[in-house]
Amino acid sequence: MYLSKATQNIIIRSLKILFFVLCGFYVINKIRLEGFQFSYFLSHADFLLFGALMLLNWYLESLKWKFLVRGIEDISQTQAIKATLAGMSFGLLTPNRMGNFIGKIIYLQPGNRLEGTLFALYGNFSQMLTTFLFGSFCFLFTFENYYSQTNVFMAVLPFAFSLGLAFLFLFPQKLNLNFAERVLSQELFGAFNRLIHFKGKEVVLGYSILRHLVFTIQYLIVLFYSPVFEFWSSFMAIQMIFFLTTIIPGLVFGKMMVRGPVAIFVLGILGYSTSFAINAILFIWLINIALPSLVGSFLFMIKKRG
Repeated sequence: MYLSKATQNIIIRSLKILFFVLCGFYVINKIRLEGFQFSYFLSHADFLLFGALMLLNWYLESLKWKFLVRGIEDISQTQAIKATLAGMSFGLLTPNRMGNFIGKIIYLQPGNRLEGTLFALYGNFSQMLTTFLFGSFCFLFTFENYYSQTNVFMAVLPFAFSLGLAFLFLFPQKLNLNFAERVLSQELFGAFNRLIHFKGKEVVLGYSILRHLVFTIQYLIVLFYSPVFEFWSSFMAIQMIFFLTTIIPGLVFGKMMVRGPVAIFVLGILGYSTSFAINAILFIWLINIALPSLVGSFLFMIKKRG
């Protein structure tokens, strides 16, 4: 069935508006269900600090994306920021935020989107790897201190696995690509091969580590309000929350529904109350995920076709 240009534009615009409405509904509904209270976070200085860290988080991710695609397409920093925010929007409405690459590649030229998808997934992998490295190291340290020599192998295994992932991330050219060459199309294998030989993998990992530290600082600031706060144990707990949230599937309800119970369990061991843990998690989710997702969905809604 043939659709006129005007009809196509109306359908696309309607879908964009629907996407924006869905993002807004998701955020508002999440706040209503969790019963968020601002009683712990009343300081104006804290809100300004969180706002600055939120902008830094966006900026670091946009720098990483711009660096990743520099060999594919020359995009401006503004485009990189829009792509980052759009990625958060699409990730908000997809299981495990797996759809964030869609928002990013939308801001690339159509002919560059296949290769852009691979590089976006590679960037996601770098962030996951960072979480694994920090989390498995803290898991190893915690296991050593609290569980003595019992079943030490189970403590060492996650860290060893993370180091193996790090080696694959930094040196993927060590892989044998014969099988991939046989099963992938010529275009896809070419894009995959360019990713394998991409120069600057350590820079991408560096951006991911900086973002991870920003996330950690945000949690530390919030946890500081609790009377049971102690820096090192809280730092370790934060890494464990990130780590466990990453490895526990959240395919149906998303990572927010996983991170909540995980945070209650981990922080509860340190004496943090359940209400404090829930408010801390939701507050940081609003800052890092909900707000940029709404901004990204709005920018996508008003984006011109192309």
